[in-house]
Amino acid sequence: HNPTDFALDICMEPLAVRGGFEVDARQGMAALAAQLEERDQTLARDGAVAEQHEQAAKGGARGGTLERRGSELIEGQYPSSWWQQFCALLQRSWLHNRRHPVSFYAALGRSVSMALLVGYLFSSARRLDQASVQTRTGAIFFMLVNQVFSAQASMRVFLEDRSVFLRERLSRAVMPTVYFVAKSTAEVPLQILFSLVFCTLVYPLVGLQLTLSRWLTFTMAMT
Repeated sequence: HNPTDFALDICMEPLAVRGGFEVDARQGMAALAAQLEERDQTLARDGAVAEQHEQAAKGGARGGTLERRGSELIEGQYPSSWWQQFCALLQRSWLHNRRHPVSFYAALGRSVSMALLVGYLFSSARRLDQASVQTRTGAIFFMLVNQVFSAQASMRVFLEDRSVFLRERLSRAVMPTVYFVAKSTAEVPLQILFSLVFCTLVYPLVGLQLTLSRWLTFTMAMT
């Protein structure tokens, strides 16, 4: 049967049962119409709210454009300068990292475990033969890929603070560029520390040249 005709047949029944009581079909049609009207009003209200938020976001983006005059940066419609916002957000990011050390210990444990795992998988590279050269090449490639994906873990801070960023942006408290630069700067020392731990552990395990200059070159490339 046609689903539309089936629905109309149900609506046009002389009697409809609801909650164990028989009611007139006219009352059922009126209730259905009221529900549809209420749904349309809700959708219209939600659409108006979403449009207001979008206009406010566009206004915030226009207000945050920077105009260069000589050597000064003039921020439109922002109560504080670019540098003041950067310092405040950087300090807040550092305090957040100190008050929530779980993510720090998790990232440190990940660096140590990955270094031990790579050292175990490529332990045969410590031999001095042609096969070990190919093994070292694969080990270095694997370590580079690991460092790239480990650095992407810092993107979690933007996901965690997304609601805070949207609220502050709508209120014109911070600029998006300042927020990104401050958060990234706060994560740089931690990423350098994790890279140092990883490189210090994995370098002798894989059997690379045990000289200070070689180790520094390797660490700088991995960082």
